[in-house]
Amino acid sequence: MKKILKKLSQKIYHHLIEAQSENEEQKRKEFILNILLISSEILMATILLLSFIREVIDIISGEDRGFQPAVFILMGAVFVFAHYLSRKQKIKIASLLFLSIFFIPNLYLSFHWGIDLPQSLLLYAFTILSAGILISTRFSLITTLFISLYLATLGYLQGHQIITPNTYWATEMVTIYDAIPIIITLSIMATLSWLANREIENSLRKALNSEQALKIERDNLEITVKKRTEQLQKMQMEKISQLYRFAEFGRISAGIFHDLINPLTAVSLNLEQLSRDKQYQKTSYQVEQAVEAAKRMEVLVISVKKQLQKEECRRQFSINQEVKGMISLLNHRAIREKVLLKFRYEEDIKIFGDPLKFSQIIMNLITNALDALGENSSLNKKISIKLNYQNNQEIKLTIKDNGPGISSENFEKIFTPFFSTKQGKGLGLGLSSIQHLVEQDFRGKIEAKNNKEGGCLFSIILPIDFKHEI
Repeated sequence: MKKILKKLSQKIYHHLIEAQSENEEQKRKEFILNILLISSEILMATILLLSFIREVIDIISGEDRGFQPAVFILMGAVFVFAHYLSRKQKIKIASLLFLSIFFIPNLYLSFHWGIDLPQSLLLYAFTILSAGILISTRFSLITTLFISLYLATLGYLQGHQIITPNTYWATEMVTIYDAIPIIITLSIMATLSWLANREIENSLRKALNSEQALKIERDNLEITVKKRTEQLQKMQMEKISQLYRFAEFGRISAGIFHDLINPLTAVSLNLEQLSRDKQYQKTSYQVEQAVEAAKRMEVLVISVKKQLQKEECRRQFSINQEVKGMISLLNHRAIREKVLLKFRYEEDIKIFGDPLKFSQIIMNLITNALDALGENSSLNKKISIKLNYQNNQEIKLTIKDNGPGISSENFEKIFTPFFSTKQGKGLGLGLSSIQHLVEQDFRGKIEAKNNKEGGCLFSIILPIDFKHEI
C-alpha cells in the first residue's frame, strides 16, 4: 500500500507540480505557481463540496438559502486553465491569470463594502506579495502604485459620500466565522513567503556548491597548467639547445665547406691538366674517374653550403639542377638504405625565385619519402621524381614513393603545424613550412594523395608565368 501511495504521489508531483523550465529563476517561479494553483483548485473543490453538503442539509431541514455555485465553479475553471498554461511553459500568462482571480473581485469588494474591509486589505497585500514572487519586483511596485491610487480615489469618493458603500459589517458583532477568511489568507501568505524563501535558499545553496566546485576545478587547473608549462619549458629548452647546436654546426660547417671548395677545385683542374699530358695517356681512364669524382665532390659541397646559407637570393634558376643537387646530397643515405632515387624530366625548366628555398622544399619531400621507406622491409624500395609541363599552363613536379602511405585519420592533418607521425623524431613543421614556401614564395600549390598500388604521391604545381620575374 505504501509503495502504491508513493508511486501515486510521485506521478502527481511529476505531472502537476514539478517545474519543467531550464532557467533556474524561471524554474523557481514555476514551482511556486504550480503549488498555489493546485492548492487553489483543492480549495475551490472543498468549498463546492461543503456548499453542496450544506445545501442538501438545508433541503432536508426545509430551508432554502439560495445556493449559487456558479461563482466557485468559474473560479475553479480559471485555476485549472491557468495550471494548464503553466504546464505548457506559459508561466507569465498563467501568473497574471492567477493574480487577476484575486485582484479583480477584490476591486469590487473595496468599492461595495468600503476601503477598510479587513479581508479586502489582506487580499491586496496577498496580490502585491504574489506579484513580486511570481512575476517581478518591478511588477509588484506597479501593482502597489495602482492599488494605492485606486484606494485613494475610493477614499475620496466615499469620504465625500459621492459613493456610499455598504458598511453594515462594521456594526455587527464579530464572530469566529469572520476570522476564518483572514486566517486562511494569512496562512496562504505565510506559505507563499516560505516557498519563495525555500526556493531562494536552494538556489543559493546550489550557487555556493557550484562556486566551491569551480574553486576546486580552478585549483586543479592551475596545478595542471603549471605542470604543463614546466613540461613545455623543458621541451622548449631541449629544442632551443638542439637548434643552438645546429646553428653552431652550420656556422662552423659553412667555413669548412668554403675552405674545401678551393682545394677541390685545384684538384679537379690539376687532374684535367694531367689527363692531357701525353706521359700519362695510358692511365687516362683512371684520371678521368678521379676528375669525375672530384667534380661530384665539388657539387656535393656546394649543395651542402647552399643549405647552410641564410641570405635570400631571388633569380632565375633551373629546377632540374636543384633537384639533381638534392639527389646528390641525399644519394649516400639512399644507397645505405637501399632506396633507388630516380629523376625523370622532359626538358630543362627554369623559374624565377629563391633557389635555396626551392631546394629546401625538394630536400624535405625526399627526406620524408626516405623516412617512410625506412619503415618498409621491401627489397624494391624506390622514389620517383618527375618534372614536366601540364596542359601548357603549369609546371608539375611529383615525388612518389612505394612506402606504407598516410593513414586516413592523419591525412587531413599532415600540413598542420606541429603535427608529426614520427614519434620523437621531428617537430612536425616540415610539411607546413613547405606548404608556406610553395604558396607564398612561388604562388603555387602542393597536394598529397595515396597511390592505389601503395605509397604516397606529393605534387607541386607552379604557374607557368612564374618562369619570369613579375
